[in-house]
Amino acid sequence: MLSPARDPFYAGGKGSKEKAEWFAAIWEREGFERGIHLRRIHYRLVSKEGITKADGTPYENTHKCWTYLTEAACHARYLGLVDPNLMVDRRNPEPYVRALPSHYVETSWKCRPFFWPMPRVNAFLKDGNDWEMPCIYPTGYSYSAHLQPYHLEVWVEKTTMNDVLEPLCDRFCANLVTGAGFLSVTSITSLMERIKEIGKPCRIFYISDFDPSGSYMPFSVSRQIEYWKDYYSIDCNLKVAQLALTQEQVEKYKLPSIPIKESDSRKENFKKAYGQDATELDALEAQFPGELGRLVREELEKYFDFELENAYEEAYKEALEVIREWKEKHLTQYEEELQKFNEEKRRVVQKYEKVLQEIQEKCEVELEHYGEPLEKLRHAIEDELNKARHNNEIDLPPLPEPNVAGDEDDVWIYDSSRDYLEQLEVYKALMPNGKEIEWA
Repeated sequence: MLSPARDPFYAGGKGSKEKAEWFAAIWEREGFERGIHLRRIHYRLVSKEGITKADGTPYENTHKCWTYLTEAACHARYLGLVDPNLMVDRRNPEPYVRALPSHYVETSWKCRPFFWPMPRVNAFLKDGNDWEMPCIYPTGYSYSAHLQPYHLEVWVEKTTMNDVLEPLCDRFCANLVTGAGFLSVTSITSLMERIKEIGKPCRIFYISDFDPSGSYMPFSVSRQIEYWKDYYSIDCNLKVAQLALTQEQVEKYKLPSIPIKESDSRKENFKKAYGQDATELDALEAQFPGELGRLVREELEKYFDFELENAYEEAYKEALEVIREWKEKHLTQYEEELQKFNEEKRRVVQKYEKVLQEIQEKCEVELEHYGEPLEKLRHAIEDELNKARHNNEIDLPPLPEPNVAGDEDDVWIYDSSRDYLEQLEVYKALMPNGKEIEWA
């Protein structure tokens, strides 16, 4: 879980505020711009003489000062002193993005513009087309995977599983976010921007090692999401679940364990909570190839409507039939008259096609008297189309609603529909040593 030094809900206290203001002042004075990495800021500071921290002590090229800088940067963004999107995360790869915004298109119908030009006598007269009735067709029935009801993301603390996870994310139009250890503030704010733009309920499935750090990672992400949700005014439902690697899975598959480093500050709490050593995620794939993919696939399937594409196709066919019936009812009366004009046109064309150059003007004169009645006929058809649109005479079928299994049986570490106190109780119940933590 996030320590008070990094937890956004602790931002604003005396110590964190001093660090935040110090970082904001450094940012402004040094003229840092969008796209800079925090490590670069660190080396800029250590390369200059006289740079001090908020307490007046020298800022040096040490791990302690680096930690101070990262905490100060976090709190400056939490408090809105520095735009959270200005810094980039070069430690972790770019997200493997497959989920994009789906732009809703209302169902409607259109009519291609139609004109009935008089034929001209030329070498290609035989290839001239007949005058045809207008083509009316439905719109808005094109299926895309981005129309699925949920925005899905898979987060994993390492990149060694990309060959397993990327094809699944392609299949289910899900995003894959990988990182080296705990994901950064930049990763979270990027997620918030994606969710806000897409505007659908979001389900995030976290995958990490079963070790002191991995057991806290989904809680850390949840806590960050809980904070930034209001900052970005996210009003769609968000949930986070730990998909792997859990203690139950370690025991079920009898996976081998590895000793926890003595230097790991979370070792004592982990051993107290689980009573065993750590297990790496790679052990599952090594001993049971394809099992991780199966676990991920089964979870994503709950939020993916496999029949939606067929439903869109059926709705399109139904819309075509609705339009066909309307045309038959309202436009058939004009087809016979138009056919007569076509027959007369063919008679005139055939009569003059052998003497193209000589009778050019005669042909045009003979056809000219069709112009006015033909135009009246065209306007009559256009009036029918306009009346149909104005009176909503063509009642197209609605778009199909997605049908998914849902998430009633899943254990969600974070659920944005909970209030703050309810969410704290869930953290305490699910997180290792959660009941002993003093929460903000």
